[in-house]
Amino acid sequence: MSDAPRLQHSPTVLARSVGERVILTAGDREGFEVLDGAGAMIWDLLEEAVTPGEITATLAAWFEGPRDVIAQDVEGLLADLRQRGLIEEVDASRG
Repeated sequence: MSDAPRLQHSPTVLARSVGERVILTAGDREGFEVLDGAGAMIWDLLEEAVTPGEITATLAAWFEGPRDVIAQDVEGLLADLRQRGLIEEVDASRG
């Protein structure tokens, strides 16, 4: 069993898809964030509790790109989303 955290949308976030973009806002913050491209795909994957490794594997299959580069990009985006309170770590039994 993996020790990697399982991540999912924060329950305080409101999201709306507009074309290939996702617009996000947290209920306790002003302003909004916009994700597009791979960022919007990652947001969709975070509908269920997933690990960074699972996200990386899915994107590597979709894009047929170098897994290490994709993993770096995924980790960077997830860190940013966590810092902004848009995603959170969840108990593995919740996913």
